[in-house]
Amino acid sequence: MVTVDRELTKQEYAKLIGQACYEKEQYGEVKAKCPKCNSIIEVELLGNSARTKCSCGYMTDSLRGI
Repeated sequence: MVTVDRELTKQEYAKLIGQACYEKEQYGEVKAKCPKCNSIIEVELLGNSARTKCSCGYMTDSLRGI
């Protein structure tokens, strides 16, 4: 994956976070990567919530009601 110098749009960011959460829930591992640092997005599922993060912090987020 190529790293990007621009910020993702809200839609692109939400899609990438959604993909990472889906991969974690369905397969138990995540292959989606942060577009800034190229590290795999870490996902912690907590009931109907999730926390995501990467090594540079760009993909750090908390989601509720997923």
